[in-house]
Amino acid sequence: SNDEVNSHDPSKDDKTNSKPCRNIRRSRRRDAALSSSDELKHSELLQLQMDGTLAQLSTLDLLDQEESFNATQTIWKRLAIQASKTPHTSILGDEDDVTNSQKELIHRATFIMLSALTILAGAVWGVMYLFLREYVAALMPFAYCAIMGTVLFTCVFRARGRYEVFVTCQLCCILILPFAVHVALGGVRESGGVMLWSFLCPMGAAFFRSAEESLRWFGIYAAVSASLLFWDLWTAAGSHNGYGHDIGN
Repeated sequence: SNDEVNSHDPSKDDKTNSKPCRNIRRSRRRDAALSSSDELKHSELLQLQMDGTLAQLSTLDLLDQEESFNATQTIWKRLAIQASKTPHTSILGDEDDVTNSQKELIHRATFIMLSALTILAGAVWGVMYLFLREYVAALMPFAYCAIMGTVLFTCVFRARGRYEVFVTCQLCCILILPFAVHVALGGVRESGGVMLWSFLCPMGAAFFRSAEESLRWFGIYAAVSASLLFWDLWTAAGSHNGYGHDIGN
């Protein structure tokens, strides 16, 4: 056993001890390389930030993310996103942006879809009055189609951030149209109570806007309805009195 101990080769110990040393040197070189790489990246970011390139790269990244997000949405949701945001805002930016709320996005997409359908319904309505030879009354639905078609194209398809304008125009037109047809046909009995369709305005505001706005639209609806009913009663009473006076003579 003493011979085995004495015959132990010291070069093996040197090789064994050199391995940890080499590992330590390698790790130090790797750390130095990473540190220099981090410093280089930091200096490059500072340079990009100073000349404005960093903001452009961030904008491009947001646009890429936005395009990928829009690609997964329906056409009505994409229109709602486009009409809701301004040219300087992104749907992926501010968490408080209304377009970040899926619930609000669905409401706006549904409102745009229903508005487009009402334009088609107005065209059908106008054609029906043409067949009935009510040409003045037929002008009202066709005028509605022309106005709302223009507003839809301008505020939703072409422009950004005009959703509020679009909603206001839609609610105003859907309120005025039945009242205009009511007047063109000559009153409640002749029109068949068509002015009741104006109630879609406050009801739509209640579904897609807010309770306060719905109450304001309902107040306008009630005031106009009461005025037209009073006018119908007054004209009916006047014509009845005139007819009775002629018989008496």
